[in-house]
Parts: sequence; structure tokens; C-alpha cells
Amino acid sequence: MRDAVRGARAAQADWAARPLRERSAVFLRFHDLLLERQEQVLDIMQLETGKARIDAFEELEDAALTARHYARSAGRHLRPRRRQGAIPVLTQTVEHHRPKGVVGVISPWNYPLTLAVSDAVPALLAGNGIVLKPDSQTPFTALAAVELLYEAGLPRGLFRVVCGPGAELGGPLIDSVDYLMFTGSTATGRLLAEQCGRRLIGFSAELGGKNPLLVLEDADVRRAVDGVVHACFANSGQLCISIERIYVVDAIYDRFVPAFLERVRSSGSPQA
Repeated sequence: MRDAVRGARAAQADWAARPLRERSAVFLRFHDLLLERQEQVLDIMQLETGKARIDAFEELEDAALTARHYARSAGRHLRPRRRQGAIPVLTQTVEHHRPKGVVGVISPWNYPLTLAVSDAVPALLAGNGIVLKPDSQTPFTALAAVELLYEAGLPRGLFRVVCGPGAELGGPLIDSVDYLMFTGSTATGRLLAEQCGRRLIGFSAELGGKNPLLVLEDADVRRAVDGVVHACFANSGQLCISIERIYVVDAIYDRFVPAFLERVRSSGSPQA
């Protein structure tokens, strides 16, 4: 792990010194390559996760659009901004954005492309290096995506992938990087936040939850049923923001519940 971080750090300085337009061009090419090679990437994602082809495509599309979005908007996000000084009129403050250095990413199995790449894209555009620890069940999707990034022009060594158990690799990763992005369980997130806090490095987390959905009196029942089924069962329900509780007001309960049950029994999901 430490060798991977050292390698990414060595490549990061040159990458950060490049003009933003050069960095952005890499991700525009990555967008195109991801769509051109989509059949191979989708095959790998399905073999590793067992998800439906259309769910795999939605994930690939998300990664491609994220790359294109940040490639086009990075200049707006990263440009210097004037802020009010400590003493108005007499002083002025300019906010500059500097790379963190090496960003660690720990990604889960349910979205092995989106969560391995989409969080890394803005960090890379900002001039950082990346060390990714993908879930042990889905390493090949991440490796394929990173290889496409290299083909698109990302400097070799800037985006490192280290495969293995999180219990063994998580600690050394946190001990070596300058920032951490984690997607996974709340219990693990608490542990990682504590470890990052001890090192005084930044930490971003997308954690699990029990998301409720409200169906109110003025809802169009047919449209609500379609929306709720998608919210509950997209990607077989294996989604961080998947709906796990539904609250329906009394006024439409007797219309909504039978319609919802019939929709689930007949087709399962709008994606089926």
C-alpha cells in the first residue's frame, strides 16, 4: 500500500503542474472510450456483480457523464475567488484551490464502476493522485476503468489500484494518504472517520441508511407506484439510497397499496 501511495505521489506533482485544459482533455477522451468499449466493460461488470445489463449500463452512463461534466466545469469550480477581507475595504482575500496530494478511495461492490471512478474524477481534475481500494468481490471492473483512463492520457502511476481485504489495507491506506473517500456501511464509516481524525486529514463518506419515502394525498397514484417501485428495486435494491420504508397517507392508502403490490407482482421494476 505504501509503495502505491508513494508512486501516486511521485506522479501527482507533474500532473498538478499541467494546465487544466490538458487535464480536462483526458476525461473527455475517457468519456468517449468508456462509451466505445461499453460492451466489454458491461460484460466485466455483469460477471462480477450479476446485475442486469440495463443496471450495468446505467452505471456506465453515470461514470461517462460524470467525467464529461467535471471536464467541462472544472474551471468554474477551481478558479480563484475574491472574498471579503478581515477588515473591509482595507484588506482583501483571494481563495485559491490547491490539490490535497494523494486521495484514497475505498469503493464497494454494488456500483463497482461509478463508485470507483466517479469520486476519483473531480479529485484528479483538481490535480490529485488516487489510490483506490476496490471491494475484493469486484476488482476487475475498477482495473478495466483505470486502464481506460491511462489509455485516455492519464499519466501512468497517477491512479493506483490495490486489491485485497479492507481489514488489512484500510489502515495502511489512511496512514499514507492526504484525504479519504469511503462508500460503505455506517459502522465501518465511523471507524474510518476516527482514524482520519487522528491524522487530521479530510474524510468524505457515503454511508448506509434506512431511507423513507412519503406518498401524500395529492399524489398521482399510477405515477407514484412507478416511482416507488423504481426507488425500491433499482439495481435489485442494492443501492445506497434504496427506499426501505414507505409511508402512505390514509386518504389514498387503499388505492396505492393494491396498485403497488400488483405492479411488483406483474413486472417487478420499470427496468425489468
